[in-house]
Amino acid sequence: DQEVEILNRFAAEGQHPEPLRQVLNTDDLLKLRGEALQVFVDPAIDRYIVSLVQASRDAAAFGLEGMIDWGASPRASLALKLCARALAFIRGKSFVTPDEVKLIAPDVLRHRILPSFEAEARGVDSDEIISVLLKNITVP
Repeated sequence: DQEVEILNRFAAEGQHPEPLRQVLNTDDLLKLRGEALQVFVDPAIDRYIVSLVQASRDAAAFGLEGMIDWGASPRASLALKLCARALAFIRGKSFVTPDEVKLIAPDVLRHRILPSFEAEARGVDSDEIISVLLKNITVP
């Protein structure tokens, strides 16, 4: 069992993990979620997000010909916008900037972009592909 293995590792290292404790109730969590959804996203940021996701399906235009088997879907745009909004909220901001999009993009897109066999043979992973796309998409 993985949980027992983790606890045994902590014990072997002389560490004792702190027991989990509730820090937020469901009502407070839903309230915070609602507040996060109020963070403003300028239409230019929306276009930036869409351009980034579309670029993952047009690899040749960015010097990545043959490197992507499967690009991000339109749902990735929604996830990227939602996560950028949440990050801006956590940072105490009332609006999303390109910095939030760039920072969260690898975490959102990593599993949505499938590198080709050729990319893997060259040691190119999703993170490197995302990095190339981020460098080449015009920031608003």
